[in-house]
Amino acid sequence: MVNFESLNLETMSCSLVPNAALGIALVSLLVIVLLLFRINLLLKEILKHLSLRREHPEQFLRKHNRKSLTGHPTDVISEGEGEESSETTSDAAETVKRPLKNTAEEFEKCFLGSDDVDVQNFMQACLEYAKVLQKLGRFTASLVREAHSNISKIDQTYHMDPERFRTMRALLQGELDNGRHKSAPVLDDPSSAIGLLWARRALTFWATLYAALQTESEDSYHCFKKAAEQSYDKTLKPFNGFVSRSSFGMVLKGMPSWNKLKPRFESGEFLLEDMEFWAQTVQKLASIMEKIHDELNLADTRKSL
Repeated sequence: MVNFESLNLETMSCSLVPNAALGIALVSLLVIVLLLFRINLLLKEILKHLSLRREHPEQFLRKHNRKSLTGHPTDVISEGEGEESSETTSDAAETVKRPLKNTAEEFEKCFLGSDDVDVQNFMQACLEYAKVLQKLGRFTASLVREAHSNISKIDQTYHMDPERFRTMRALLQGELDNGRHKSAPVLDDPSSAIGLLWARRALTFWATLYAALQTESEDSYHCFKKAAEQSYDKTLKPFNGFVSRSSFGMVLKGMPSWNKLKPRFESGEFLLEDMEFWAQTVQKLASIMEKIHDELNLADTRKSL
């Protein structure tokens, strides 16, 4: 008969503990691996979601059952494609597509009488103009990203009720009624109000630049960088902090010569004419937008970073 009392219970206990600990460790490791796998999938989905919203707002809006900003498939090109295409067309025969004229006509659709702006048409026009900027080359990359960022901010409140917020005045008043911008004229960020504010300022820069190219001397006309810097000083610089000014300095450094840049507008002999038309249309639109911001006490004059 086995004498259980003679068994070394302490020895048995010690032998079982490592096995139990090993089992627990393996189960814990398996759980951790599964959690990491789930987290990895979630992060990939989030990054894909953010990338689509930032780089292709049109596709993002369609995917989430919002009203499309354009009536045709997105054909925004990437930075690399824009640069490659630009270099190719600079040496080839110019194709006259007149994108400046076309986008000016898109901005003309934004007017609602003489004192308001159609928000849907404005976002669409901005997207179309961002495509024009992409084709100019890599130096516009940061400007295009900023344009898409502004559109996403405008859409924040607009998509909640497109019918109610069809006009800029109604959209901004809606944000005020909902308790946004309690420290007005200091604006909440992100918001439709601040998206419209910076979109207007950016468009004013380009309108000022194109207008300047109509009146400068021949030498200054060909010095596109000089005209761009002077236009920046008049429009965006007063509202830009150190980081933003430095960023624009990099844009200036990346600008090609006018002879290389001119064919990328794809307007041929109509370039000056189209620039003038674009500048006049956008300046008129920007004046209405500025007036609305002022009337609603939403003209935030703080500097960016």
